[in-house]
Amino acid sequence: MNGCFKEILKLEPNTPCFIMHDVDLLLIDDRNMYTCPLYPRHLSVAIDKFQFYLPYAQLVGGVL
Repeated sequence: MNGCFKEILKLEPNTPCFIMHDVDLLLIDDRNMYTCPLYPRHLSVAIDKFQFYLPYAQLVGGVL
């Protein structure tokens, strides 16, 4: 877990959600919104690096 996560919670304990983001995976379509949905959502299931295909079924990462 990112160390900033704990520090932000100290300053803003009522933060509704966090988006964990790899620095090399920026969203390329501005219709993809950073929001706080009811359930966790994987924002990088289809990225240009892998021709917009999810190369693995068991792992999660990128933008959560």
